[in-house]
Formats: sequence, structure tokens, C-alpha cells
Amino acid sequence: AFVQQKIAEGACANEADIELIESGAVDEHANSCGMQCVLNGTDCTTACMTEATGVSEECAGCYAQMIACSAQNCATLCFADSEGEACRGCVDENCNADFEVCTGLE
Repeated sequence: AFVQQKIAEGACANEADIELIESGAVDEHANSCGMQCVLNGTDCTTACMTEATGVSEECAGCYAQMIACSAQNCATLCFADSEGEACRGCVDENCNADFEVCTGLE
């Protein structure tokens, strides 16, 4: 079985991944993959993101960890309104620092 490694560093800081992220494709699929995999954990989300967007597995893993963090810390706020200020504030406070380290992007 795949063992969850510690947070990667700079996993998305390469030309191919940056191009996909800037195109909006990655963010577009993060929510749908997150919802699709809500009960199946980060491996499911990583695979979904990689398949849906073509982003590298390491980079997709950052998004998967971000989604898991959001679900763990902010589920009640984000379930009601995933675009709302309360949800975004919670995610910023609890998950963004690790996500930035993981992706290598700010």
C-alpha cells in the first residue's frame, strides 16, 4: 500500500505543473476530485487530480493534502459555502502554509 509521505517541498515548481495550474484546470478539478474522493482519502484525490489534469503525482498530492486538511478542519464552514469567507478564512488559517511549502508556489 502507498504510505503517505511527509509534506513534499516545491512539488509543483516546475514548468509543466505551473502551466497546468495557471490554465485554471487544476483548481477546476480540485473541488470535484475532493468531493468524489471525500471518503476515500488522499490517494484517491491524488489519482483523480493526476488523471483529470495531467499534473504530476507529487503536485497532485499537495492538492490532495490541502483538500484533506480543509475537510478535517473546515468541513462545517465549507460544506455550507465553499466559496464563502468563513470557509476561505478557515482554510487560509489551517492549511495554506503547508500547501505553499508543498507546491513551492505562493
